[in-house]
Amino acid sequence: MLALVTLFQFLEDLPDREAARAVVVRLDWKYALHLPLGYRGFDFSCLSYFRRRLLEHGQSRVVFETVLTRVRALGFLRKHGKQRTDSLGVVGAVRELSQLELVSEALRLALRGLGAVDPAWVEAAVPAAFRAAYLERRSDYRLTAAERQAELVRVGQDGAWLLDRLAAEDAAALRGLPEVVTLATIWDQRYTREAGPLRWRDRTVDATELVVTPHDPGVRIGQKRGHVWWGDKVHVTETIAEPPDPDPDTAAPADPSDRVRFITDVATSPAPSGDGQALGEIRGTLTERDLPMDTQVVDSGYVSGKHLAESEA
Repeated sequence: MLALVTLFQFLEDLPDREAARAVVVRLDWKYALHLPLGYRGFDFSCLSYFRRRLLEHGQSRVVFETVLTRVRALGFLRKHGKQRTDSLGVVGAVRELSQLELVSEALRLALRGLGAVDPAWVEAAVPAAFRAAYLERRSDYRLTAAERQAELVRVGQDGAWLLDRLAAEDAAALRGLPEVVTLATIWDQRYTREAGPLRWRDRTVDATELVVTPHDPGVRIGQKRGHVWWGDKVHVTETIAEPPDPDPDTAAPADPSDRVRFITDVATSPAPSGDGQALGEIRGTLTERDLPMDTQVVDSGYVSGKHLAESEA
């Protein structure tokens, strides 16, 4: 039931509180969920706990695989047919950050994470003025270019000091916190100490690895046909159903409504990655599902000499 409610709230763009309420007051939702009219519902927090459990246990595909298995059992999916693959951008639920906001937020979140796990260590090791400086979010609005550059260097020095302090002490558990790992990654990508004092990098790492927000370290910047987004890229593969042959007695043309298509795979990749990089994973997953294809229809973004050779093999 929670899986279906998650789908319904996605379709209607509802937050958890409103989705939980819709289960109680919406007759169409109760009908679709096979619930009695007197069903009193559940606490809205169950939805976030449900999604978290799916991710923690690696079961994010469990509903998709169950539906796909049922569709195969009904005879709608067959081996060695035609399938189509295409990609589209998935926009992350994050705000675009300036360079100063990026590093300041990374340091603020790291301090907050350390304080939640070991407040005594933070109290003893981190000066009060340091903590106060990063208590609130900061912006570079109205700063001049020189002031912005000076702030970038100052925040970089503060973050480097905190990382050095964690490295110098026996604080392996603290260094392993996700917020601290993200802080270290951003500092490695954005700052350098190679030629003297710490300074902002003129060039950064490959776009597929570049962290653009500490609030969701997996988000990347993507661009396709002039459209730029922050998030991921998803590759959807579906069957290409052939229309049935015309009735030989009436010579009536095939009914277009008989063309039925089913999604056979959904693969996620970094937003800036090339489409062709996902082909190996897609084909491997379909082979594991015992749904190999004879023909795969793709656009030019997936095509290369290597992939054509692999297809022939």
